[in-house]
Amino acid sequence: MALPELCVLDIGHGNCSIVHADEGVVIVDVPLGRTLVDFLFSRGITDIDLIIVSHADADHVAGLAPLLLDERFVIRRVLVNADATKDTKVWDDFRSAAELAEQRYKVDVSRDLGSNYAPIKLGATRIEILSPSTALALAGPGGKELDQYGGRRMSSNSLSAVVRIVHADSPRALLASDIDDIALADLERRAAGLAAELLVFPHHGGHVANADNAQFAERLCKAVGATTVVFSIGRGKHRTPRPEIIGAVEAALPNPHIACTQLSARCAAVNPNIERAHRLDAPALGSEKNTTCFGTLIQELATGRISPDRDGHAAFVQANAPSHLCLGGAASAPADDVENEEA
Repeated sequence: MALPELCVLDIGHGNCSIVHADEGVVIVDVPLGRTLVDFLFSRGITDIDLIIVSHADADHVAGLAPLLLDERFVIRRVLVNADATKDTKVWDDFRSAAELAEQRYKVDVSRDLGSNYAPIKLGATRIEILSPSTALALAGPGGKELDQYGGRRMSSNSLSAVVRIVHADSPRALLASDIDDIALADLERRAAGLAAELLVFPHHGGHVANADNAQFAERLCKAVGATTVVFSIGRGKHRTPRPEIIGAVEAALPNPHIACTQLSARCAAVNPNIERAHRLDAPALGSEKNTTCFGTLIQELATGRISPDRDGHAAFVQANAPSHLCLGGAASAPADDVENEEA
């Protein structure tokens, strides 16, 4: 495909996206696993201008420590939200690697990630940081939103960075990380420009803290107006996406293309052992495990064209996902409780 492009990797349960242009490379979120490194080498990428870490959850940051210390890559800047609530080995490993990368490789690591950050420009492509706002960021995870807005306690998800990719003033994609109702309400109050053709749905389509799942999905989808909505999931992990969220997406958007990176166990209890002919020839965790549904996605930023092909994906779902949630199937699917789902 032609540059510039946005690649949303199938890395299982987690998020990882790459903006690749002639003028540079920006990565948003680095989960654990080799899929990102395989993709970078498949594109001949060894220089990375910027890595944005949306928030401190392991499925967004666990792969950054080894990447920072991998001498095969040159990384210039890292932007991340500081998170005093994280007392995990993953977060400590990242902190140690960041310190070493600053000293050894002169990587510029900044914890000043928020809506006040200037857009990152790669030629005609612009990467905007829409959230967290200054008011939320000043409280930080574990703090509270302002009393006039409810004074709710915030988590790492509330402070997730929301990233929008715009090309030649055409809004192409919104990467919504794991935002919850606190973050969405803040975006609504600030009338942030969320419009985009592609939405990577927050929290993998799992239960939304502080909100009704369906109402949250409806508000977000109407604000974005996407034609393609992607859920970055791992088969059998946390039973995502939830049926009521898919139903709300279908109700809020005219004829949306709904796609999961891997085949949800909700849609097919038995994983079909067949060749996924529609998937791209690109690194993807689901390809290794034969669990692909839509798989790794690539969007040509100049045209907005998305691959794989929608018709090929729909044919696979129709033939191999008897209890599919998309293609109008969510309305009849049971919305079970949130037990055993991601917090």
